[in-house]
Amino acid sequence: MAAAIPYTYIQCPCTRDTHHDGNREERQDDEDSVDSAEEGAGQDDDFDPHSPRANYSLYPIDHLLYCEICAQIRCQRCLVDEIVTWFCPNCLFEVPSSTVKTEGNRCTRSCFQCPICIAPLSLTGQAAPNTLLGGADTSHWVLSCASCSWSSSEIGIQFDRPNGIYSQLSRIRNGGQVIAPPKERALGKDTDRRPGERRSTLSKVSEHDTPEPEADEEEDTDPTPEVRFANLRSFYQGQMSSHGSTERSAFPNDYSYASPNALSRIMNLYTSYSSPTPQKRTPQIREALEPSEGLHPVADPASEVATIRRLREEGWAGTPSTEQRAAQPYPTVDIHSTSDLRPSPYLLRTKRTKRCRTCKHIVVRPEAKVQTSRFRMKMLAAAYIPTLSIRPLLSPSSAAAAAGGPQLLQPGTTHQFVLTVRNPLYERVRITLAAAAKTPGRVAHGVTLLCPQFEVGASKEVYADMLDEALGG
Repeated sequence: MAAAIPYTYIQCPCTRDTHHDGNREERQDDEDSVDSAEEGAGQDDDFDPHSPRANYSLYPIDHLLYCEICAQIRCQRCLVDEIVTWFCPNCLFEVPSSTVKTEGNRCTRSCFQCPICIAPLSLTGQAAPNTLLGGADTSHWVLSCASCSWSSSEIGIQFDRPNGIYSQLSRIRNGGQVIAPPKERALGKDTDRRPGERRSTLSKVSEHDTPEPEADEEEDTDPTPEVRFANLRSFYQGQMSSHGSTERSAFPNDYSYASPNALSRIMNLYTSYSSPTPQKRTPQIREALEPSEGLHPVADPASEVATIRRLREEGWAGTPSTEQRAAQPYPTVDIHSTSDLRPSPYLLRTKRTKRCRTCKHIVVRPEAKVQTSRFRMKMLAAAYIPTLSIRPLLSPSSAAAAAGGPQLLQPGTTHQFVLTVRNPLYERVRITLAAAAKTPGRVAHGVTLLCPQFEVGASKEVYADMLDEALGG
């Protein structure tokens, strides 16, 4: 929503404090120049709303919070976020933080979005033609969109059962090709063969001098991003365990300063130079050389020609937009057509607690329940500081002309404005106004304050006024 003209913004003191912290420390150390430091501090406190830095410290009052301990207003940069809970916005299921670390920040409970219009997908069952004719039951399930009529059958993805859609989708490519599970890839992809046909690669080389091509070699040449990352991770873990020391291999994921890995590295730095015998140099870790190790080779020119031909045939309607690519779980440059898009699981949402950076006091605390949008605590700045609003004071003759909208200020003329101050506190507040004689903006103008100091009465509830009238009567 656009701000009304004229409008009022409030400066957050965090920018001024962080900008002058170094100057204040220097002034405290210099005891001989106390007077000059006070004069410099007075000059530094002057705020110029026309400077480029002012864009990062001025906020509407609706965007500001208040800390009761520090007695200061707080913006988003003054606060620290703490995640209370993770949940799916579609099924409202709370996900533990440990599950988010292991499985990612997407819902794994069959909640998917349409890759075309990001609407929620529903699971529908479809019967095969032989089932309708009285044959065997070969029904399957597909994800369909009620908004744009998109279906997963358009990209060749069908499911055998209505539950576990997330795990089934991770094992199916676009077009219906099944991806081998990680265990089968780790065993050399011998699980699909018969027991009598399983032979080691060494026996093949000894008999034919060259290894025989694997049955599913096509799947290795174009692995999915999940498979590529898993292969690359296992490859480097194997490299680190084989080339590293015993202490490293015992704790491969411990990178703290007090870990055995760090201590062994520090000891090696001192013992390598003081040892009389030359130390054996540790071999360097090599890079991935094959797709099975996580290498992503350069695309074949023939495949690029085929991609260009398909783009010309499908046209603009078959080209995915930037938003559709970004909504994919793995947004890569390999997505050139809408047929390459896949149903994307819902991104998890969070409920967060906000704390003050200075005193660590809680400023915003939402309800832990996912079903409610209430807050246990929310200290708004509008409840602690006066609200200012400015409107032009129009004469009766110009009121009809300005009824259509705000008018531009004419140079060389005097314009009057009315400042309204609303006090949300239950005690009187004294207001002091100040303005420069000439503004430093692009067009200089003078400001005259008719009442620079005044008091605003305490706020009263509606029932308090009614009670006063009843008691007075």
